[in-house]
Amino acid sequence: RAVQRMGFGLVDTYVPWGVHEDQTGAFDFGERDPRLDIVKFLELCDELGLPVILRPGPHINAELTYFGVPERVLWDRACQARSPKNNPVMLPMLPRAFPVPSYASEAFFDETKRWFAEVGKRLTDLRWPNGPIVMLQVDNEGAMYFRDGAYDQDYHPDAIALFRASLRKKYPRPELLEAVYGVREADSVEPPTRFDGETANDLAPHLDWVEHQEALLATALDRMAAMLREFGLDGLPTMHNLPFGQETTALNASR
Repeated sequence: RAVQRMGFGLVDTYVPWGVHEDQTGAFDFGERDPRLDIVKFLELCDELGLPVILRPGPHINAELTYFGVPERVLWDRACQARSPKNNPVMLPMLPRAFPVPSYASEAFFDETKRWFAEVGKRLTDLRWPNGPIVMLQVDNEGAMYFRDGAYDQDYHPDAIALFRASLRKKYPRPELLEAVYGVREADSVEPPTRFDGETANDLAPHLDWVEHQEALLATALDRMAAMLREFGLDGLPTMHNLPFGQETTALNASR
């Protein structure tokens, strides 16, 4: 009611994965801790006539430690983004640094799928017009966790596989690939790990790599939106909020 008195006509709410899932992998949506009863919260919004934008992540930031992703997922090697030297990519964020997930990792998508299934199971009946949910936000501030230098990440094996797949589409004939990379098979291409071009003719591999990073993010958001629809949160418009300072990112925000 205070929100309404301030003149606002809707609310939005994060659904923080790392809060609703405990360390054993079990979920609590109010069964043990009544503060986590998202269904009751949404029903109250509905009673008050407040439409809701639902923001289930998987990344929500929200100034939470680990940005709302369960710690066990972040420390799973199979889920972690990799540096050029195959180390975890760390985000030096207060109060505690953490390894960021890879948005190409199939292991991370398997974990996200499991989370979205739990959210959808509980909230599908609360979609507009039967409930207050009128829009979904897919993930949050997609910019490689603010570590968006061209050679910062992601060198996860699944990310490199996506890069090579993009090269097969861009260079459909072996001689085209050979002219740029000196090899005739995309599976033999190693992504650049630093800028070592000396002439304009050396730029293509580096531009291909940056284009791949943009495509990686766009593909990940598409996959996450499809998962939400698969698990019952369909028929709703989806959106994504860009990070602050998106004009300075190396990535193409409009993509």
